[in-house]
Amino acid sequence: MRAGLFNGCTCFVLQRCGNELAHFLNSNNQLSFENVHKIGIKLLTLLEQLHSIGYIHKDLKTANILVGEFNCLNSLSELKLIDFGLASQYVKIDEMRKPLHEGEHIAYGPSSQAGNLAFCSFRTFKGVQLSRRDDIVSLGYLMLYLSSGRHPFIYDKDGNQSKQILKEQKLRMKPKEICSLMKCEHLTAFLEEAYAIKFKEEPNYNKLRFLLERNLLDKALIPSRQINWLGVDNNL
Repeated sequence: MRAGLFNGCTCFVLQRCGNELAHFLNSNNQLSFENVHKIGIKLLTLLEQLHSIGYIHKDLKTANILVGEFNCLNSLSELKLIDFGLASQYVKIDEMRKPLHEGEHIAYGPSSQAGNLAFCSFRTFKGVQLSRRDDIVSLGYLMLYLSSGRHPFIYDKDGNQSKQILKEQKLRMKPKEICSLMKCEHLTAFLEEAYAIKFKEEPNYNKLRFLLERNLLDKALIPSRQINWLGVDNNL
């Protein structure tokens, strides 16, 4: 972002980014196995960078992920995380002037925060304070959606949407059951790792990244930085 004066007015110039991630889903609202994992790895890195400066996002969803820059095909492997309206510090504000590792983590306690109900951490429904681990849980839910083309938990047996059913399912179901239901067993290890992180614990980003890279290698796919959009039936 840049700022300056134009005809006596203060102006801000913002970068024009590409389309949101939902624009790149195929006709079944899915992405390929390869792209889901590569996008997951990139988003994990973006969350790690955000966490490294003392903030958590708390609203991870396709609408808050932009792909590339406007009218620039060479940038289609770049992702940008936007909309920090719900973001908050997980290190106490008066501690932010210290090095991050010396700051005091926020205390565990009640909270009324909310985000996108489909992708928010199950702990949102417990009414407790969120931390870094919950961004990682949301990333797991997002990858399940991108893999299967449908939101985890949202529908009852008759295909109806219900916030109460969503809450009950998120609080009751464990990672193995969730991934099995979504026919995404390959994401079980990632989601189990995300669920196991303690409130004040720093996520093991390298291990989480390894779990996704291993899935690619098991399919003889190279975990490169390049996202392959060829064959996706949408308008680039």
